[in-house]
Amino acid sequence: MIVQRLSADLNSIAQANWTNQITRAEAEYLIQERYRVAMMQHEVLSALHASLQHDLDQAAKRIGSVSQSGTGVVAQAPLPGQVRAQ
Repeated sequence: MIVQRLSADLNSIAQANWTNQITRAEAEYLIQERYRVAMMQHEVLSALHASLQHDLDQAAKRIGSVSQSGTGVVAQAPLPGQVRAQ
């Protein structure tokens, strides 16, 4: 989606330049700024992805160690309507 948004923005900027709504210098500045924003978004999403992958890897290790130790317990959560106040 970042790439699609960047592409649409660049097309809009180019169109504005071709129709003399903005100068070439303004178009270049806007293109550079839009590119910087897209790169920052990509970096943030990449960092979030790496963090999530790390969390998943850690959870898998914990699950693996529990199942190997034989001390794991599996319980089924109650279905809606089965929970009673006591």
